[in-house]
Amino acid sequence: MLDTLEGFPLNGLFHSRCLWRFIPHDGTVLAELQAVLGDMSGDNEAEINRPWEDDLQEVEELEE
Repeated sequence: MLDTLEGFPLNGLFHSRCLWRFIPHDGTVLAELQAVLGDMSGDNEAEINRPWEDDLQEVEELEE
């Protein structure tokens, strides 16, 4: 199940391989909001910049 950032559920079927990490362009409003949200959630720089392939590998292991 997927939810919006506001917590509203999204209807439909979504395959995990079709989901991608969103990285906003520097200098945009979305980049500024992401920086604020990252500060609020306690994310550290290493976790934010972790390669996406690691996440994909973890999902594939869970599916097995």
